[in-house]
Amino acid sequence: MEYKTIFKCRLCGECYEGGCTGSENIAFSAAISVCLGVPSKDPQAPCMTEVHSCKDGGIGVADFQGFRKVEKKSRSNRKGITHLCKELRQIYR
Repeated sequence: MEYKTIFKCRLCGECYEGGCTGSENIAFSAAISVCLGVPSKDPQAPCMTEVHSCKDGGIGVADFQGFRKVEKKSRSNRKGITHLCKELRQIYR
């Protein structure tokens, strides 16, 4: 399981991911520190705002939204592309 930082640009509205951590405790602690304005010793810790390069060439300001919990997909559960192609051929015959 991972926790990815999410930012949203004020200018263009794009939401995007920043860094991530594998620990709920670290994510929670980092979120509290950001909200309280407590400087973190961790250089990877998110800031409340950051500069964003918008797709239309604009330069916006993005706000830290929080950490999104993301389940890691197990490689053993993934089917190879060859296997998927075989399944599709059988379905559409």
